[in-house]
Amino acid sequence: MATVGQVNDQDAFTCPICLETLKTPKSLPCNHTFCETCIGEFILSTELRAEKKLCKYPCPVCRTIVTPTNQDDNASQWAASLPHNFAILSLMDNSKSVKQECHLCKRRDKISEATQWCRDCAEALCEECLQLHSFMKLFADHKVVQIDEMNFPSIVKEPNLGMLSDSCPIHTSKVLEAFCFDHQKLCCVLCLTLQHRKCKDVQAIEEMQNLKNVKMSMLLSEVNAIKVKVGKVMKEKNGEKEKLDISFTEIEAEASQFISTLKDKLDSLLASFIKGMNMYREESGNAFENKLKTFEKLSKYFDQLKCTTKNVQKHGTLNQMFIHFEKSKTEIKSGLTGASSVLNTSSISEAKLVKSAKLDQVENIEDIFELELIKTIPVDLNAYVKQLFPSGSSVLSKTDPLSSFDCILLKHIKTIALKGFDVYGGVFVSDEVIVAGGIVEGFVGKIQAINLLDKRIVHEYPLPTLVKRLAFDFESKSLFLSCYGSKMYRFKVSNAFHSEMTIKDNNQRNGGICIYDGTLYVIVEETVQKISLKNVQLFKKCFETNTSCRNLNGLEIDSKNNRLLYTSENSEVVCTSFDGEEIFKYKDEFMEETTSVSVHSAGIIFLCDEYGQIRIISEDGQQSRTVLNCCHKLKKVRDLCFDKSSTRLAVFGSSYIELYDVCA
Repeated sequence: MATVGQVNDQDAFTCPICLETLKTPKSLPCNHTFCETCIGEFILSTELRAEKKLCKYPCPVCRTIVTPTNQDDNASQWAASLPHNFAILSLMDNSKSVKQECHLCKRRDKISEATQWCRDCAEALCEECLQLHSFMKLFADHKVVQIDEMNFPSIVKEPNLGMLSDSCPIHTSKVLEAFCFDHQKLCCVLCLTLQHRKCKDVQAIEEMQNLKNVKMSMLLSEVNAIKVKVGKVMKEKNGEKEKLDISFTEIEAEASQFISTLKDKLDSLLASFIKGMNMYREESGNAFENKLKTFEKLSKYFDQLKCTTKNVQKHGTLNQMFIHFEKSKTEIKSGLTGASSVLNTSSISEAKLVKSAKLDQVENIEDIFELELIKTIPVDLNAYVKQLFPSGSSVLSKTDPLSSFDCILLKHIKTIALKGFDVYGGVFVSDEVIVAGGIVEGFVGKIQAINLLDKRIVHEYPLPTLVKRLAFDFESKSLFLSCYGSKMYRFKVSNAFHSEMTIKDNNQRNGGICIYDGTLYVIVEETVQKISLKNVQLFKKCFETNTSCRNLNGLEIDSKNNRLLYTSENSEVVCTSFDGEEIFKYKDEFMEETTSVSVHSAGIIFLCDEYGQIRIISEDGQQSRTVLNCCHKLKKVRDLCFDKSSTRLAVFGSSYIELYDVCA
């Protein structure tokens, strides 16, 4: 039965592939959860082994077949489309402070606190539901852990060898019993059969007799030294944190004081404004009262005049009527004249609030303060490695490292878009700068120097004809160009292209070019010719070939084995000595039309075809396999080249350059 006491695994957040804490947890339909990066790399490696585009893949744990919802996309995008495991994310974020509800009880509209987590079901369980879960035969092999222990893998307890599981993380019913030095992987018998059957260097763990005395002592000593250094770094970081906390506290106090002062000032201005407004209110009120009293007097006078006039009209003589009429006129004029001194005075008829223009600015402001942050320069992981780990660390170095043909992988780093530039070839001139050559606007040749860090065009230079192939001599800082037609050029490269020199123009077509030991080698029509870099005027024929310079071809030096490689007219890769003696010839049945060839410093041969596929050939020409089925953006590949250290591969085609890390 699956009970807490029977399970040694204390961390339900561990990825079954990398055996580390889950990062961006992604779930498969079978409920197994992996890091997005790990499951993505698993899918790609599965496709590479199959040497064809996949339409489905197995779960690394239970081998359940998974059919992606976006089959038409590249396999590299399948992992991103998998659903997030929000249950795991929720537990990772909240298990320290928030009580987790039991999922089974919640479905029954009952609330109870969960204390256990089933990794296989991906659900939280209370004690009661755990018992029901354990009784079910279907769930007997499920791993159940305590929730309150899942976030504390670093708690130091008495070592328990039972927790050091020797079960294979992929084939859980099998025991890890061998190590593949080619892939640096622990293997069970199924791993060896399914994934490492072609590996040349595999050893049983029980045969590693020096492990206990040498390796473990080395590991213990190194871990102790690293722990001391980590303690020092932690102390420094704590000091920096405390200092920063003090700064934030002081900033908060300063901002609060400023706002308090500002509020006091605004309150004072408001009180002054209200006081002045009340004075105007009282003054205008008095004026209206005086006018109203005057109108009341006039009203009473006219009432009395009306009454008197009616009485005179009814009972008075003609003489009395006339006298009353004239006197009334005089009295009315006199009364109006007296009232005009009150009624004709200026008074406030309307009041409006007019805000200061400065207040409009304040009203529309979105931020009162800006927080000026001075950030430290990001520390590269390698810097931490140098700081914490000793030189030649056994923890970081490979176990008996071997360079293996089967280990080579390409990892896409970036794509550089060159709008309107039809790129035919290129070459590294430094770790940061690459030069591409080709044609623009259908007629004008051009070379461009591009900074790889920010994708900025450093310099460009127009030429009268299309640039076909490029080679660079690091010692003399000289760039050589092979163009369509018969022309070849040399440039000096510093911050720009200068000292242009035509080194060939003899009506013989050019092809691939390469440089080795002070000599420039060139395919000219159906021959390989050479010229000394010290005297770039005299070409010498080396040997004849079956190449064609009407289309693209490749020529490269294998500096490890001191030999030449070139592509023939029928897309073969031919390996010869420098005087033309054939060493081997290789025809790849999977490639339509080979356009370029480049050689890794380990002697492994890379070749590409026009349709975007990149394959590798072993040093002896006996093995080959696909390392890239299709490029990120490029539909057709015209050239490829390595940087000086052979750790990065550049791939060239129309309007794009793609960069790949070479992982061995």
